[in-house]
Amino acid sequence: MTTSTQIEPVTFDSLDEAREYLNKCVGGVRSATLEMARALNTIQKSRVWRKEFGTWSEFLEDMGMSRSWANKLVRSLEVVEELPITEVSQAVPLLSLDSDQRKQVWNMATEEHGASPSSRQIADAVKSISGDGPVIEEGDPDEESDVSDRHDAGPQVSGVPSVE
Repeated sequence: MTTSTQIEPVTFDSLDEAREYLNKCVGGVRSATLEMARALNTIQKSRVWRKEFGTWSEFLEDMGMSRSWANKLVRSLEVVEELPITEVSQAVPLLSLDSDQRKQVWNMATEEHGASPSSRQIADAVKSISGDGPVIEEGDPDEESDVSDRHDAGPQVSGVPSVE
């Protein structure tokens, strides 16, 4: 049985009002992605999925999620806990680096792009220190669908502390 949801049209009296609404929506997506990563990590470690599924991949397929992306989410939590990132997608380009390299890249990216660099800007910083860092292609099915990677994520905070 398929149910459809009526989507109410959204109207705005000003561009500022539209931006405020959109920023609230984007913030909710970012927060939900981090919560999803934490939930996946807990589910994977507790192995509760084994009650109904033979493999982690079967569980993820049932959830409509690729194994590659789910594993990136889980692995990204280490980076989220280590650096003052604001969204999980920022952690993805840093996954292949050790802790010191992550801090170096984060400092480079925030010095050049402000408090919340996009995952592409972080990937570019990775490339600059390694010469062959990860490149995140647009439309990569394993890349998080995150609005902030497609535009400037809003006002940048000045005076971003570097990570030591």
